[in-house]
Amino acid sequence: GGAVITRDGKTPDGRKLSGKQLDAAAAKAKTQADRFKRYKGYACPGVIDCYRQHKYSGAIRGTLTVRIGTDGKARRARLTRYRAPRKVRRCIEKLGKSRHIKDFEGPEGDLICTWSGRLTGGVMMLSRGSDYRPLKGAKVKPRPRAAGKKSGGDGLDLPDAK
Repeated sequence: GGAVITRDGKTPDGRKLSGKQLDAAAAKAKTQADRFKRYKGYACPGVIDCYRQHKYSGAIRGTLTVRIGTDGKARRARLTRYRAPRKVRRCIEKLGKSRHIKDFEGPEGDLICTWSGRLTGGVMMLSRGSDYRPLKGAKVKPRPRAAGKKSGGDGLDLPDAK
């Protein structure tokens, strides 16, 4: 998930942490990486169907970026670097605006789907990628804790664990 956690017990700002705190921060980073992996599965479904629905044949490519709000629903969708007729572009943008990540826990960010290839008749050669990128400074919604339970790594403000 991009986290860098060292076992020397020091944070980038020089604070000394115990092994237990470091383990909690590592677990928190892994949970977030797993969450982002699940989110990115929402980026691409249906995009190629827009080409097929409008009987497009030929080279295809594009990048769909969908801003996801704190409630898990799409705020806006933007199609860039595309190769498609207007009706296909409209279909893809409409699809992007309909995205909703189930059981979203934040943080607010961008779902990204990229594709390029060729669609000819029933044959498709395609390269596709998906990602979820949180906005800088966006916060994860705090999970409700059982009464009396300690926070583990939740209270740690570690830049390398975000």
